[in-house]
Amino acid sequence: MGSPLEQELALHHGTQMDYQTVRKSTIQIDWPRWTKLTIAISAIVLLSSYTPVPGLIHQIKSLGELRVVTRTGPLAFYRGPDGAAEGPEFELARRFADELGVKLKITPMRTYAEIYAALTSGQAHLAAAGLKVPTQAVPGIEFGPAYGSCLGGKRQHQFASVTGRCG
Repeated sequence: MGSPLEQELALHHGTQMDYQTVRKSTIQIDWPRWTKLTIAISAIVLLSSYTPVPGLIHQIKSLGELRVVTRTGPLAFYRGPDGAAEGPEFELARRFADELGVKLKITPMRTYAEIYAALTSGQAHLAAAGLKVPTQAVPGIEFGPAYGSCLGGKRQHQFASVTGRCG
């Protein structure tokens, strides 16, 4: 019959309860199909919510300023007789900021380590400090092409506005 409670209720009320056995059926689950479907739906959800990280130029334009670290020296950055910023590296940075339509923020540093730290921490966008490419790679730092080199005691330049001797 049924559970003990149902049997007791049937005795008190004088009714007979008929029970039919329901056949248990086993549902076959197609696991490979469901797994593929789950992965496909997950991929769609993840890809639809993807937002690419803006590039450096976009970040500079959004910020409205180009942050440049430099070292004080005749080949990078110095104050002229009238107190205005001068130097070949400064001129390159100024022209780049002008081309981007942003203001230029120059921050002088004392050591290469300070320059590299400012670049890797995001405090600066680039360095204009007369840097030479070191023999060992600096983690998180990418060097651009050289615009000058010393060959046979004379400095060779790829643009005419920078002149000088190898030192």
